[in-house]
Amino acid sequence: MKKKLTIVADCFVAIEISTGKLLSKTPHTICLGKDRISNLRYEHKLLQLRIQQFQQIISLIFLGRQMWRRYLQFSSPTKSVHQRER
Repeated sequence: MKKKLTIVADCFVAIEISTGKLLSKTPHTICLGKDRISNLRYEHKLLQLRIQQFQQIISLIFLGRQMWRRYLQFSSPTKSVHQRER
């Protein structure tokens, strides 16, 4: 019986040592995780800003395109009148 209790106690000591080693790294791992999350949030904000800038550029391109079409619509009749007079 004493031998079995010694074996069980040794197992518990080994488990405690392993658990202690594992948990001793936990604060460092948590800090690394927080830093990585912070970096990801920063990168996400940068990507959101780039997407917003890209959307604004696309909007300006479409606005310029619409304005050019309207300019051509209004300028075309005058050109055709001048061409008919010649």
